[in-house]
Amino acid sequence: MSGERREKIRFLKSYKWLLIEIASSEDRAEEERERLYDVRVPMLSDMPRGGRPVTMDERVVRVVSREAEIQRQKSEAEEIKTAIEKAIGQMLNPRDRTILKLKYLQGCSFEEIACRINYSVTHTKRLHDEAIDNFVLPDMTKRNESGLSVSGPV
Repeated sequence: MSGERREKIRFLKSYKWLLIEIASSEDRAEEERERLYDVRVPMLSDMPRGGRPVTMDERVVRVVSREAEIQRQKSEAEEIKTAIEKAIGQMLNPRDRTILKLKYLQGCSFEEIACRINYSVTHTKRLHDEAIDNFVLPDMTKRNESGLSVSGPV
């Protein structure tokens, strides 16, 4: 796989990876919120205990900072989604646009895409490869100035 092709796929997948990251952050935030209400009776013992107990204030700060991080991630995801939609929307072939939207914005598998466009899975994969070849990455300087980060495995 060429470097340019790999970069195109990385850019298109960046929205999906950010959604996964957001879901993980939301799970951790929920755990933090649950700990807020986890009131335990202190055990009295003369045995040494490890560490210092976490105060309620510290727990509240953790929850608030985690929720702020989630909002930042959601904002970034929306920017990336908009950039991907714009780049896909500039493609000339409607079939290419449809395949890339289904794959990278709606998260459909090749089997689901094949069903929707009435082609075999093998042919759908070939069409996807063509669509990737026809896809034009947004200008790198514009992406970097807007603060969009493209990360995640290819």
